[in-house]
Amino acid sequence: MLENRWQGRSWHAAAALMLPLLAACGATSATPPSEESEAYRVPVVLGQASRRDITVTSSVVGQLAPWRMTTVAPEVAGNVASLEVELGSPVSPGDVLFRLDSTTYDMALASARAQLTRAEAQRINAETNLSRFAGLAREGVATTREEENWQRDLDIARAEVAAAQAQIDLAAENARDCIITAPIGGVVTRRRIEVGEYLAPGTPAVDIADLSRVKLLSEISERERVALRLGQPVAIAVDALGGEIISGEIFALGSSATAQTRSFPIEIAIDNREGRLLAGMIATATLVLEQRAGRLVVPAAARVQTLAGEGVFVPSTATGASGTAVFVPVDFGPRHGDIVEVSGGIGEGE
Repeated sequence: MLENRWQGRSWHAAAALMLPLLAACGATSATPPSEESEAYRVPVVLGQASRRDITVTSSVVGQLAPWRMTTVAPEVAGNVASLEVELGSPVSPGDVLFRLDSTTYDMALASARAQLTRAEAQRINAETNLSRFAGLAREGVATTREEENWQRDLDIARAEVAAAQAQIDLAAENARDCIITAPIGGVVTRRRIEVGEYLAPGTPAVDIADLSRVKLLSEISERERVALRLGQPVAIAVDALGGEIISGEIFALGSSATAQTRSFPIEIAIDNREGRLLAGMIATATLVLEQRAGRLVVPAAARVQTLAGEGVFVPSTATGASGTAVFVPVDFGPRHGDIVEVSGGIGEGE
């Protein structure tokens, strides 16, 4: 197979040949044959068709995001008494982030405990009275109605004890909730509050991102979507690391295309225990779509277009045609960089 030097760079050049194009022109001339043939000779470079294993890839650009992210908010109202973290502080689950002033809840807890003490005393008194009047009722001294009244008083006292205990539990929980802790491990990515600020329940206060792993978020075409699978390895180049290649794997593939772009979301998981990757960094993922084994390929620069169609030039086997080439039509397949797949017309080694 011959590569036309005018089509681009040569492949593994072997020998220069002279290609007579006079016959391809389909014209006659008064110029003597030898002179005309010499005038239309074009130099070409010899190369060989070969079989290669082809990896079909596609590249997508996306943004890195935390593996998990949460915004911490207080469950009770209060003024911020102290802050225990700053922007960028590492935290573990259970670490204290900030504290609210618990004075109001501490007072409510003390009041509930006092109420429980009174309720317990009333219960004990009611139990004593009921026991005494029950004996009198058996002796006929007290009436059954009086005994029922004392039983009712005991039931009320017991209910008041239960209510007081519930108030204690609520006040104690509110006091505990004044200490706000981290629900997950990670890094503080935003602190929204200051000491002395009043917070209502549910006010966003501290953002925490788990960066032990990160996700590359991007979108892919429907052709890419059907070719990819969960868990498939992916090579990723991170711009901030000078294009350094790191490994990841496909973690999630969307099942519904977006209405605007008709593309499918993809998430690629990347280990980040070294902490070099940060949320918001830009990265490029190379996705392997297909592996094609033993495909016949030629240099892409050997592809030529003539009136007879597309094809390549191969050395002529005609008698006396040494050093010349003839055009052979071939079917071209996908192009992969500087090579292109072919079928029909030529074989391996031509």
